[in-house]
Amino acid sequence: MKHKKALSVLLLGAALSIGASNVFASDYSTPTTVSSESITSNGSYIDEFKVRLNNLVISDNGISASNGTYERTWNQPAGWSYYRFSVNNTTATAVKVSIEEHGNYKSYTLAANSSNTWNAAGVPAGDHTITVTTSDGRRFTGDVAVRNSNIPF
Repeated sequence: MKHKKALSVLLLGAALSIGASNVFASDYSTPTTVSSESITSNGSYIDEFKVRLNNLVISDNGISASNGTYERTWNQPAGWSYYRFSVNNTTATAVKVSIEEHGNYKSYTLAANSSNTWNAAGVPAGDHTITVTTSDGRRFTGDVAVRNSNIPF
């Protein structure tokens, strides 16, 4: 009886596999048509898929400016109206961080032995300068980084 049952299961499996092969067979003589659909959007989700292009334009680590002033200039490309700058002040005194954009200055104060990151938006293309100056003229030590981008941070 066991052999009959096993033989029945084996025959059933064989029949199913033969039937299954017919399911996957294709008739290549019949042309296949593919329809296309357009995808429309109201734009609210498109912004999520913008690629942020950003460029590390200044990355100075272990700065030791003996005169108390660090200064670097970078070029902000047209169409890239955002940048982010970070300062790590390892000096035992406060520093003033200034950004100059075409004669316009923005200044920030950073406490001794601290760090901060600032974002800027709507900035013009062209040369920009970051300056870090100690409050009492002593040597500035720390790190400075500037990254520009084509979309907000």
